[in-house]
Amino acid sequence: MHCVFGKTMNQNKRMVCPMRVAGLLDSKFRKFFHNPNKILKPFIKKNITALDIGCRPGVFSIEIAKLMEGIGRVISVDMQEGMLKIMFSKEIVLKNMHGSKL
Repeated sequence: MHCVFGKTMNQNKRMVCPMRVAGLLDSKFRKFFHNPNKILKPFIKKNITALDIGCRPGVFSIEIAKLMEGIGRVISVDMQEGMLKIMFSKEIVLKNMHGSKL
């Protein structure tokens, strides 16, 4: 069993971000306060492999792929397949992005 905050994962199921809030995670309001471009730009270079664990609807994964300008790879991982489906349903998803369910 994995341990999170002193409890097993089975005891913490409510800690997983519910699908119903996926839209809030991807909102313009959130991006205003947590601007992915500003946060990531100093760290992302072309021709690297970036791993986004707990990618949710892909706000940061998509920005990483944009900053790489198609040269490199983004691997996005989430516990919920629905979050990955939301990310890959966006028109902006780029060819260097890959998703996987934990």
